[in-house]
Amino acid sequence: MAISTGNAVVYVKRLLPASPQEVFDAWIDPDSLAAWMRPEEVTSTSAELDVRVGGSYRIVMRSATAEYIHTGEYLEIHPYERLVFTWRASADWPEASIVTIELHPQQDGTQLELTHERLPDEESVANFQGGWQSIVEKFAVHLHAPAEAEGNQR
Repeated sequence: MAISTGNAVVYVKRLLPASPQEVFDAWIDPDSLAAWMRPEEVTSTSAELDVRVGGSYRIVMRSATAEYIHTGEYLEIHPYERLVFTWRASADWPEASIVTIELHPQQDGTQLELTHERLPDEESVANFQGGWQSIVEKFAVHLHAPAEAEGNQR
C-alpha cells in the first residue's frame, strides 16, 4: 500500500457529550458509523469494518448524484484512547493518507482530536476540513441522542 508523502494536514477538535468508551465504540461499530459518517451532501452511508490491527474497512457514502468509496487499514487500536487508520478516497487520489483519532476524558464528556495527515495538497485539506467538521458535528448529535439522530438521517 502506498502512503502519501504529502504533508498537508487537517485537524478537528471537539468536546463530545459521551464517555471515551461510548465515543470509541461508535467509531468501531458499523451501524453507528453509518448513522453519522456523513458530510453535508451525503444522504446515506454503509460501513464494513474488520476492527483489528491489520484489519480493513470499507465505507460507502452516497449523495443524490455520486457514490464515494473510502477504504483503509487499521494501524493502531488502543480502546477508549486512540485509533489510527489509513484512509484512501478512491475518487481523490491513489495513495493512502493517515487518520488519527485521540480521545481525552473531560468532566463533561470526551475531547476528540482528529488529525488527517499526509494529504496530497491544499485543495484536499480544504475539502477534508469541511467534511470532517460536518461529520464530527453529526457525530456529536448522534452521541447526544442516537435513536433520534438515526431517525432524522434515514
